[in-house]
Amino acid sequence: MIIDYKTNDCFYLMSDGYCDQFKGDSVKPEKYNLRRFENLLSKISAKPELTLADKDLHEEFTNWKGAKEQTDDVLVVGFKV
Repeated sequence: MIIDYKTNDCFYLMSDGYCDQFKGDSVKPEKYNLRRFENLLSKISAKPELTLADKDLHEEFTNWKGAKEQTDDVLVVGFKV
């Protein structure tokens, strides 16, 4: 597979753990889901440094899960070319 890219494009590799996390303060079980995660990645990929994106990813995940236990392993790797 060949992927066309431009300078400053961001790529993310991830496990399913982030998207499968249940919301902490919800009575009805609600997962974070892929669409919400893609929107988050679009927002943070505009950051000038990936270290800032890492902070946002962690903060969003922590706020989403609240007091709930972490459901699964969570791995997100990002790089900018």
